[in-house]
Amino acid sequence: MPKTILVVDDEKDIVEMLRYNLEKEGFKVITASNGLKALEQAERKPNLIILDVMMPEMDGWQVFKELKRNQKTESIPVMFLTARGTETDEIVGLELGADDFLAKPVRIKTLVARIRNNPMRFPSGNWRSMFRNTPSLSPGKKRSFPRKNLKPCYSWSAIKAR
Repeated sequence: MPKTILVVDDEKDIVEMLRYNLEKEGFKVITASNGLKALEQAERKPNLIILDVMMPEMDGWQVFKELKRNQKTESIPVMFLTARGTETDEIVGLELGADDFLAKPVRIKTLVARIRNNPMRFPSGNWRSMFRNTPSLSPGKKRSFPRKNLKPCYSWSAIKAR
């Protein structure tokens, strides 16, 4: 069964270009032309959402936050694909929790490679649920790991001195 990708963009030409190329690569593509429609389509549980930032009615940042608040959609991986390609925009998207961030114009082969080669895009199970109840990885908690699991490593200054 082909993996489903929800493409969300208000520019019809971009949606059709992405649909054509992703379907050619074997993906099933569903689309939404604005943020509100994206939230509706996300209820269909696609395997990945490719989300534009600048859209009417509800921008991509707001859509992303709503997706992550909803238990039905919180585990769907999201990749931002936007004309807002500054470093600040990329950092904001990734710090919000996006799985990836690409600036337009995008090379289709690069997009497809990022989709296919990241194991978090199409996990065999729900990878996020594996970490949800782990005390050391719970949000707001101090991260600590048993020292017995750590392997020795060298500091950058020790490597540089060699």
